[in-house]
Amino acid sequence: YVILTADFNCNREWMYPFFENYNMANGKDGNWYATSGDDYTDIASSEAYGLDNIITSRNIEVVDFKVIDSMDLSDHNFIYIDLKLLDEEVPSKEYLNIEVTDAKKLEEADYTVESYGVLADALADAEALGDDATQAEINEVLHDIQDAAANLERIYPLISAGKTVTVDGKVESGQASHVNDGNRYTYMKTAYGNDVIMDLEGLYEIDEIQAFLYGKAPRYYHYTIYTSIDGVNYEVYGEKINNEIASVKVGDVYQKDDCMARYIMMDMTYNSAATGGHAYLSELDVFGAPADGVEDYKAAVRQLIESYGKVDGEQYLPDTYHNLKETIVEAEAVCDNAEATFEEVNAVYEALLEAFAGLDKLADKTELLALIASVQNKELEGYSARTVANLNEKLEAAEALCEDANAAQSAVDEAAAKLQTAVALLAAPVDAAYKMPLETTENTAM
Repeated sequence: YVILTADFNCNREWMYPFFENYNMANGKDGNWYATSGDDYTDIASSEAYGLDNIITSRNIEVVDFKVIDSMDLSDHNFIYIDLKLLDEEVPSKEYLNIEVTDAKKLEEADYTVESYGVLADALADAEALGDDATQAEINEVLHDIQDAAANLERIYPLISAGKTVTVDGKVESGQASHVNDGNRYTYMKTAYGNDVIMDLEGLYEIDEIQAFLYGKAPRYYHYTIYTSIDGVNYEVYGEKINNEIASVKVGDVYQKDDCMARYIMMDMTYNSAATGGHAYLSELDVFGAPADGVEDYKAAVRQLIESYGKVDGEQYLPDTYHNLKETIVEAEAVCDNAEATFEEVNAVYEALLEAFAGLDKLADKTELLALIASVQNKELEGYSARTVANLNEKLEAAEALCEDANAAQSAVDEAAAKLQTAVALLAAPVDAAYKMPLETTENTAM
């Protein structure tokens, strides 16, 4: 007879393997109770941590299981069982039933016929097991189901693994690459509003996106997932904006018809367990297939032509805007060519992205002009000739830049910064009484 108990502090998923050859009090007949905190009388969620248990060999029957409120004595509640000693071990299908239930939740349409067929056969074997099945027979079918589920092949495979991920802001802990490293126990932590952007490095037909948010207790996250063909214009793919379902490692699944994209963006705005305005993302899994050749890429190019054709040229430097217009003309010609190759269509797609990214806005000179006016009206008497000369030099450069119709914003910002620095460096002449004496033979140390 074997009885094992401990301060396990884990979730039910980590306890499942004990079910293969042992009985568990907590989890018996599918009833899991939280053993830490005030909700000890409630059925624990599938992601609840802090679970404790009493585990017995198969020749001990757990007759009753109770959780007793003892939080005033410990950080966990007391657990208690009534048990019955048996003359021999009694097989159990508890773990098998869990795996069967989880396997039946999988959508057959998401997987290849061959791979799902293996799982279906294993599930049929589970149904065929009689009440007199031995534990070895039960475990064999259990393993068959686990192996079949692990080897399922999706019709639309995972396409996000290892792709470039960037964060529009500071990563507080973890790494951006944890978002698609295949490990749901690693994570990336960042502040609300810092967009997480994934570049799939090519156009794909998106079949499904799964979001796994991290936390060691049930948490509720709010976020929106977007898709884009150019990384500029995004459309909503899926969102979670309420606290109806916990988002912790369960995985939120989204599907949308007729979605082609290269970029995936996720904007997280709420985490029920965070007071500091931070969210934790474990995995952002994207499933799909490469865009189907010439026609799909032409469709994407036509979208870009329509979008970029609406750009107001008066807001940009003429040469950068002219380059975009020329690229649009070239792209239109390729799209109109019924014999265009994939390489040609892909080339104009990439060229359009590059031309749009290369647009340089005409500078807003409002702040620089105000600074120039302030300097022009400044009384400069009493300052050293050297610092005044430096100020005038920076002032002339700023005035010349304001006359340049094609000035870039970066140049205007730099000129303003230099002019402000020159003002701050203005200094009065050094008083003659405080000048260091010139070195002579009389004051030179011997």
